[in-house]
Amino acid sequence: MKLLMHIGTHKTATTTFQKLCTDHRNLLSTHGINFPNYNDWDQHSYAAWTVQRREISEVRLFLTSIYTDSQKSGCKVTLLSGEDFENFLVDLHLAKEFTEIALEVGFEDVEWVVVKRDALDYLKSIYAEHSLTGVVLDYQVMANSILTCGYMSTIGPNYNYKFVFDIKKYAQFFKKHVTTKLRVVSFENFIAGFVGKEILSDYLPAENIDVLQSYANSMQNLNISRSQRVIEIHYSMSFLGIGYSTLAYDSNKAIIDGMAMHRLKRNTQLLSSIEQAFAKKFY
Repeated sequence: MKLLMHIGTHKTATTTFQKLCTDHRNLLSTHGINFPNYNDWDQHSYAAWTVQRREISEVRLFLTSIYTDSQKSGCKVTLLSGEDFENFLVDLHLAKEFTEIALEVGFEDVEWVVVKRDALDYLKSIYAEHSLTGVVLDYQVMANSILTCGYMSTIGPNYNYKFVFDIKKYAQFFKKHVTTKLRVVSFENFIAGFVGKEILSDYLPAENIDVLQSYANSMQNLNISRSQRVIEIHYSMSFLGIGYSTLAYDSNKAIIDGMAMHRLKRNTQLLSSIEQAFAKKFY
């Protein structure tokens, strides 16, 4: 039995892909693909959290459970999807340990698929998303880390994140130290037709691909973009330590708007130079 690992990365329509798979579990199972529903997890990044926290017994329990579930269902492929597995591209010891446990509990093979996004678009998406987390990010600091290391890190309430930009470099290390069975898919190819078609078409007949295509066409965007001004208002309020609320904003409007405007102007200048630096580094 194969364990197929979909690594988002972050902001590459992973949530949409997970909803599509969740809503079509029976269809996937009919054709030998188990998309596990474990402890009511809405996706599988929690497994990455347990690995990072060194809760190895929980990792083993999870992998044993989904292996047994796939066996009972007669499935030959178990598909896991999680943005937070992106860390494994850098934390090779965790990826190797996860793989070894998967093989120990019964999986015969572990394959990985990672989705790669345009570097500048990826930077902007991460920046926008984290304006809601209470962390205050700075484009210049982010870019310096990315250009130096090929990735950047942030912290969250449950996980320490690593966002990988130099996929080519880290994929080579992954293939050398973990497994050669890693496929890199561009974001454009991953969403072509419908989100995840690039993966699922390897396992499903054409008529089922058409079913998923029709469903995908009816889906709404699950992550709505916010304006740059709103993003900077959130960052300014986080910097001031006054979590976002309409009342807090109205009570401090002058200083918050001033900070937000300053950040907007600065970002316009920074992004121009960052775009040039990324073009030299990643293209």
